[in-house]
Amino acid sequence: MVSPIEEAIGRMIEVGFFDVLAFVLFLAIFYAIFRKSGILGASPIINGAIALVLSFFIFLYPFLTGFSLIKNLAIFFTQASVWILMFLIIFLLASFFYPNLPQILTSVFKGPAALYVIIGIGIVLIITSGLISVMWKGVVAEPRDIIILTVGIIIFIVLIMIASRVVAG
Repeated sequence: MVSPIEEAIGRMIEVGFFDVLAFVLFLAIFYAIFRKSGILGASPIINGAIALVLSFFIFLYPFLTGFSLIKNLAIFFTQASVWILMFLIIFLLASFFYPNLPQILTSVFKGPAALYVIIGIGIVLIITSGLISVMWKGVVAEPRDIIILTVGIIIFIVLIMIASRVVAG
């Protein structure tokens, strides 16, 4: 038996509601990047116009390739939310035992160590969500064991980098 929520989500998928949400999401992301970086200057009109054009290209992607980004983006953002929630809980619990946790973290993650950790987590999220297949227009389906092996190696490397930074600290 299908619940009313599942039926409503199915109808929204049929009419392309989530494609429009992806368009709006990328429009906001591109505009924020252009405005913050100043690559295109300070004009909000130019930043908005270029962001709008790039968002339309992403909106056009499923029609050109026959591969929808919506499922993979939903998986990516769900997994990223779980990672963020996990780190928040870990930091909250650690702050009970270390009252000066922000100072400890800033001393441990000086330099490129934090960047490496974030890049490692980002790569893991991109691989596990299936967004890596977007590079090949959705025609390459990675075998599950290769994905698990790749993610395991990346997590291992990130953990070794964290451990070496903490020990050298």
